[in-house]
Amino acid sequence: MVTCQQSIDKFAKAIEELSTSKYILADTKVSEVLKTVTDSELLYELFEHVAEGFDYFTFKSICLMKKDGVGRFSPPKNDDDILAFTFLLLMEIDNKTVDLLDLCESYFNVGEGKQASFDKFISDLIRPFGEIAQKIAYMLVIGDVSDEEEVKEEQKADENEAQNTGFELKRAPRIEGTLISLINKTGAMIEDCKKEKEREELEELLFVLDQFLTFVQKKDYEGITLAFTALKYMSMKIKKIKIDPDHIMAQVSEVVE
Repeated sequence: MVTCQQSIDKFAKAIEELSTSKYILADTKVSEVLKTVTDSELLYELFEHVAEGFDYFTFKSICLMKKDGVGRFSPPKNDDDILAFTFLLLMEIDNKTVDLLDLCESYFNVGEGKQASFDKFISDLIRPFGEIAQKIAYMLVIGDVSDEEEVKEEQKADENEAQNTGFELKRAPRIEGTLISLINKTGAMIEDCKKEKEREELEELLFVLDQFLTFVQKKDYEGITLAFTALKYMSMKIKKIKIDPDHIMAQVSEVVE
């Protein structure tokens, strides 16, 4: 059985493969992105929700415009509209209703050849689409886990009240201890690091961990989600520090309400 985490990872991998492909292979990569959505109940329901009632053709006429014969792309203003517009556009590309190369040369042309126009299509539309989809998917997952944990905590509170021993027990969230441990470990590695590139990566990781801890302490739901997404990417990039995204997500659910 494919977990929510695995389906998000597959989607992220498909987006990355599309983003780094040559334009001549991009049609196949678009199909692979869409397949990760249809194979995932979480992602399918997400895109079904944002696409419901979305006026795609009106948005298309506004986002893809030509003035004095020169095409330009203007992205939708909010996250849901970006998701709906891009997803439906990818479906048109996959169905051959829209030619991807013609789209790139008409509305993302930078005057430096076909690959450069395709790369601009990726940077202006596909990468933001992928990041937003993952962010919202993680919010949905964390929210679902949080609901289950809330029920368990309420049951535990009832048991504690029934067995009141006369003093108050205060639970420090496990995620704080985990993040502090990672912060200390990363800080020590920065001090010992001799390679400039590795040091920069570790400093970026330390910044994300510090922000993550702050968001947890403030119970900033959106901040926690963004920090978790950033940390997940860094866990794949930085192998010297073992970071388990699934374990961290489980701990995050204890503090997200």
